[in-house]
Amino acid sequence: ELKNRIQTMLGQQKLIAQKYPDEVKVTEDDVKAYYEQNKARYDVPEQVRASHILITPDLSDPNSDPNQAKAAAKAKAEDLLKKVKEGGDFAALAKENSACPSAARGGDLDFFPKTGPRSMVPEFGNAAFALEVGKFSDVVETKYGFHIIKVTDRRAASTTSFDQIKGTLMAELAQRKLQELAMKYVEQLKLEAKIVYP
Repeated sequence: ELKNRIQTMLGQQKLIAQKYPDEVKVTEDDVKAYYEQNKARYDVPEQVRASHILITPDLSDPNSDPNQAKAAAKAKAEDLLKKVKEGGDFAALAKENSACPSAARGGDLDFFPKTGPRSMVPEFGNAAFALEVGKFSDVVETKYGFHIIKVTDRRAASTTSFDQIKGTLMAELAQRKLQELAMKYVEQLKLEAKIVYP
């Protein structure tokens, strides 16, 4: 089925290229102009890479006092922070204690920006971006619980260069142009056809 679909798609592309040989071409100048008009799309904000240990209040018992559960979680986080400050292995402590799925990776959350898609909740993001590489935070409270954050790397803001993205943009614009020409061809066929409705 996939093979048939690909054959059909390639056949359609070939047909459009034959019908509109001059219009179907995408030049480097076209791509450069598109890049310049949409340069903001290729801005990459500053990012940090962080690991964390998350301690969540245990609210499994409906009869327990939520405030006590919260206080116990905070106390556990502070105890772990003390171990980290005394030279404890952050990744090992995360694996043993963190309630986040990242625990399996030693708490590693990979790179993330301060705001926008893939960012963390504000309290977490603000704390992480305030840290230098290799440093860790005090206990930070968010809606998820209590975190100890360690920043492991930092990337400055940058812009993806034209040369880096030229190939991707060329393919994207070529595909877009093919779709536009295919629609044009279908409209032309409709105008030329004699359509009879029963």
